[in-house]
Amino acid sequence: MSTSAKDFKAVADNLFRQQQYESACRKYSDAIQEDDKNPILFANRALCGLKLGRYLDADADAKMVSTSVLCSDPHSDASKQAVELDASYVKAHIRLAEANDALQRYWISERAWSEALDAIEDGYLSPNEALRQACERGSSKARNKLNILRMQVEGKSKSTREFSAWHRAMALCGGFDEGRHLYVIYPFGSASSEIFRFYKISQMSIAAQAYLKATQQFQQVYLTYNIESISDCPISTLADAVLRDWRVAHDWDRFWPEKVLVMRWMKLKFNEGFRGRFIERLSKKGWKGAHESLSVTVKCWIVQSAVVQEKFSTERIEYLGRAIRAIKWARSLRPSIKLECGHDCDIGNCGDYPVLEPRFLLAVQRLHMETIMKIGSARNLRKEPDCPYLEEVFKEADEVFDIAVDLRRENCEEADVVAFQDLPRATALAAKGFYYFERSMFERRSKDLRLSFEFYKKAAKCLPKDDDQRVLYLGQGLECMKYSGTRVDEQLEIVAEVKSALEDIVPIWGIGHRMCDEFEAALGSRKVKRDEEYRWPQPSAEETFAFVEEYILAKYGGNQLSIPNNV
Repeated sequence: MSTSAKDFKAVADNLFRQQQYESACRKYSDAIQEDDKNPILFANRALCGLKLGRYLDADADAKMVSTSVLCSDPHSDASKQAVELDASYVKAHIRLAEANDALQRYWISERAWSEALDAIEDGYLSPNEALRQACERGSSKARNKLNILRMQVEGKSKSTREFSAWHRAMALCGGFDEGRHLYVIYPFGSASSEIFRFYKISQMSIAAQAYLKATQQFQQVYLTYNIESISDCPISTLADAVLRDWRVAHDWDRFWPEKVLVMRWMKLKFNEGFRGRFIERLSKKGWKGAHESLSVTVKCWIVQSAVVQEKFSTERIEYLGRAIRAIKWARSLRPSIKLECGHDCDIGNCGDYPVLEPRFLLAVQRLHMETIMKIGSARNLRKEPDCPYLEEVFKEADEVFDIAVDLRRENCEEADVVAFQDLPRATALAAKGFYYFERSMFERRSKDLRLSFEFYKKAAKCLPKDDDQRVLYLGQGLECMKYSGTRVDEQLEIVAEVKSALEDIVPIWGIGHRMCDEFEAALGSRKVKRDEEYRWPQPSAEETFAFVEEYILAKYGGNQLSIPNNV
């Protein structure tokens, strides 16, 4: 270790003993600048990260010691030599395990604890009984948590709410970034392996891998302050993940949203200045150069809405609105701009310019409509004076129908067709249902409730059977039926459809059968005939059916039906 690195480390050690973890972290970073091959510095900074609750940072630093800096194989000769030289190698495994315990990534922490034990028990260190016992306790706890996760996924546990859909899915497949084969965890042909097989090729799988990649990119930029150190723009990767499936947006720790702002792009606005600069760049650089700027700007707004903004802030709607207006405006310029650079003013095939493709616009509009519906339900926007969002979402749904009807499906990847055509159309249908339901609550018209039910039912048919949104739309349709007054057998038919769908979505989404079973039992206790009309609520039924509000309303369990996030 160089003299300057030792000096920085000495200051950092003293600050750490004084519990000044933030300052200590900065000094360890200064030391690493002088000596980026020293495992002690990374392990110590990882400990600072744990103390500060920066679990992603702690994970990254611990990996630098246990994998990148030393050797990827903890049992190789090179690694064993490193263990002989410095006990911090074992500490790095412990830091890695502790960070991933905090992140609830027990499939990683379980192995990290085991590797720490291996490093101690192999005889390359003097015995340390207290450390060994601590590692054994950590390993046992992580293994128990992982077993609880798997039991929930397999339906063997009464509790299905302890872990998010993200963690349930990752536990099922062992983690996308770990490279483990499925059958190490579940034998071929088991119910769990079949669930995983579908999940692995599903829409969310692609989005989840993109989200993990973006997380790693942001971590690299945040820790090195060097955007040039990565080949792909993390903003672009993150936006693509969110557009494909917003449920992957997940808060790793409380510092995660701040890291997304590391490149200071949050002040971009769609105004005359933006339009003037875009046209100037278009005339000088052609569509290729202009598209690059537009792409980054639009994706910044998407990420700002999905990851950075507070969950129920109307600013989320505004950022997505900016992105949509910018895309539409840029598309409108194609035949009318004369370029000084000599390039053709018409972009021709949009395939070379992804942000200008109709499918990209549909994906952004889908996210925009979903955001309006989620925030609208949570905040009762219909009660706010002059609220523009209801009419806006209705109009946008019609725009989606008009665009989607002209798009071809042949020669396209199935996953892309689902993400950028089918799901936007389903969301547009649900948006119509949302519009009529909100209007019915304001104007008290049963006709609107019936229209709302029909649109929600159509939306559900557009979605895969094992998608939680399908159950949500069916549940919202059932809510419309109960308020409008429909035949009992019609309501029970929807309940049966929900119950059937639950069989497929329980492993990932963790929704139980309680709402269906109690719904049927309650109707039975009321001795209502199947061919009679039944309207909710009735004075004597309000308390009996209170559980339905918890499970069926759009706002009843957003954090449970979808991956926890800032969305």
